[in-house]
Amino acid sequence: YKTPDYTPDGLIYLGVLQEPEAPVWGSKPHFLDADPSLLAAVEGISEPVRNKHDIVGDIEPITGSTVNGHQQLQVNLNVTRSSTLFPFDKITPVYFPIFYLDEWATIDE
Repeated sequence: YKTPDYTPDGLIYLGVLQEPEAPVWGSKPHFLDADPSLLAAVEGISEPVRNKHDIVGDIEPITGSTVNGHQQLQVNLNVTRSSTLFPFDKITPVYFPIFYLDEWATIDE
């Protein structure tokens, strides 16, 4: 897989974490804070909601310790044209969301 010369804002390449490399990119869910063209290119995906899809960390003011954290990562497949593979010869290239991870951590004592 050859990484594109241009990467839209809001994406991070995750393909180097796999062997062999794959066209996999990470983003915030629903392309929050990413180039608006990413969201516009995917039919059926809803607009991001900041208080639902953003990274959150609660800090204890005296010690500065993180007591609550929430982060999400959307995993996207970079689907591109292929002259040798039907039906990919006529598609519009897109970063297609596959799934997203939702992680929480809380220190309660």
